[in-house]
Amino acid sequence: MTPLVLAIQATGDGGGLALARGGVLLASTPLPGGARSAQQLLPELARWLDAGASAAPHGPIGLVAVDVGPGGYTATRIGVMAAKAVAYAARAALAGVQGVAALAWSARQAMPGQSSTDFPCVAVARISRRDEIYWAVYACDAPPAPVEMEPLAVLTPDEAASRLAALAARHSRVHVAGDAAAPHGELWRNAVIRNANVAFLPELAVPPAEAIAYLGALRQLSGETDDPLILQPLFPRRAGDGGWRTQPVI
Repeated sequence: MTPLVLAIQATGDGGGLALARGGVLLASTPLPGGARSAQQLLPELARWLDAGASAAPHGPIGLVAVDVGPGGYTATRIGVMAAKAVAYAARAALAGVQGVAALAWSARQAMPGQSSTDFPCVAVARISRRDEIYWAVYACDAPPAPVEMEPLAVLTPDEAASRLAALAARHSRVHVAGDAAAPHGELWRNAVIRNANVAFLPELAVPPAEAIAYLGALRQLSGETDDPLILQPLFPRRAGDGGWRTQPVI
């Protein structure tokens, strides 16, 4: 039987939990935005488990998928810690998913009627620290999963504007997802003012939990699950500032 997937997304302003099997969403619940998101994750997760959300009629949890970041420092650590604990208790597999990839997948799913030529790529921009941007670009024209075009990087808003302008010059259509588009949208729109082929997706500010479930299940199908003793949240730094960094959570 296709395993039941519990997905945990708690990397920043808002998040959620989801149950899915075989790409079908069975249940979901949002977490409140702001600082309360991380505070509410563990009580809400406990409520789900106590209420039997993982039991009949859905069956036992076979995989725990978790957004490993990048995202808020405290919230991301809490989410990964919770996923490890549930996976251990349920004797389930564990799969970490980068939230930027989940946002790219969600952007493509939000527009199923568009052809691959109309939907060549998604730029994902998430809020980082010190007025910086987590930035990545994915090709979304060939399912089942987004393909990385520009690797995850930490940029200034001006650097992201330049990257977006370059994308708009090369591609017939560029979609922009992520919570960084709200505070920096005016700057980025000015950078691509002569290109009508850039579309902002304000409804996709944070990765949906169901996207974490879907991409986590794909990782499991590919035999790419994670060791709970090794999996850590992801906190990239700017080039020349120590590079990638993972933060122990236990």
